Amino acid sequence: MSPDGAPPSRNPSATAAGRGAAVSPLRAARFRFTLEAQANIELTDFAGTVVRGGFGVAFKRTACPLRRQPCETCLLSASCVYLQVFETPAPEGGPLLPRGGKAPRPFVLEPPEEGHRFAPGDTFTVGLTLVGRAEAHLPYFVYAFRRLGEMGIGRGRGRYRLARLELHNPGEPPEPLLEGEGGRLVSGPYLEPLPPIPPVPAGGVGEGRVTVRYHTPMRLKEGGRYGARPTFPILVKHLLRRLSLLAACHEGRPPVLDHRAWIEAAGRVATVAEELTWRDPERYSTRQRSRMRLGGWVGQATYAGPWEPFRPLLAAARLLHVGQGATFGHGRLTFAPHGATSGGGP
Repeated sequence: MSPDGAPPSRNPSATAAGRGAAVSPLRAARFRFTLEAQANIELTDFAGTVVRGGFGVAFKRTACPLRRQPCETCLLSASCVYLQVFETPAPEGGPLLPRGGKAPRPFVLEPPEEGHRFAPGDTFTVGLTLVGRAEAHLPYFVYAFRRLGEMGIGRGRGRYRLARLELHNPGEPPEPLLEGEGGRLVSGPYLEPLPPIPPVPAGGVGEGRVTVRYHTPMRLKEGGRYGARPTFPILVKHLLRRLSLLAACHEGRPPVLDHRAWIEAAGRVATVAEELTWRDPERYSTRQRSRMRLGGWVGQATYAGPWEPFRPLLAAARLLHVGQGATFGHGRLTFAPHGATSGGGP
């Protein structure tokens, strides 16, 4: 702790090395929460659907001082953290959203893998990625995780406590930020620029193969319907749109990306093998009072062609996920170039 009693601060020079002078259109930070079960916790369904509703309730209870006041008429709406995070207003002059579409939320949760059961004393982890200006709201996420632990999750509403929080940016060693319930949060900055995206290559790119593994349901919409298979051009199309919207809504500066040229280049990368299965987890929406189907493709696909220029985009997808439900864990992918021992992270 500093002599004036201020919270401990990270050393920016510890994460500046290796960034170079390249400018990235989007910045993000990845965190890992370690949680300790206080009672039996059972997550038999896709964990993202379990966490989804409860976390929103916990966050609103944390951030909102006027819970009975409708958001639409609340005088605090312009500065409300809950609205900024969960109901982000569409930017003026930014990329066009589809009719009735909503701006993407500036966070991604990676719940524990499905089918896990935790006894009292067991620990498990949840990943969190924050984008752009949402970095300032990390303390609200910490309190929301604590509150969700008090509310309980899974079948039987098993409770947990927050044991540890670490900064877990790709390519860097974990950095402790918070220990235990009474610890002090190490202040930022936490953000790192995503890998810079170069101009679309005009030609001369060598052929190669890459296998993309879809860990959680990849739910893509084409032609007004969900269920599109993740061909390389469709995957790139959705990722470019997600990057542009996140940058416009949460960085205030959409990246200058030639979507048409990138998608045309992606058309030269073909699917040569795939092992995909449609999985259809459901969740009950308290707000809509109905069951919602959140199906998507899981498995893996191998693509062949001049894919190498798309490596920064795939690295971004590893962090930000792709498709509907990305905020709560859907659309998680990793990738491995053929001939390489590792690729897009764990």
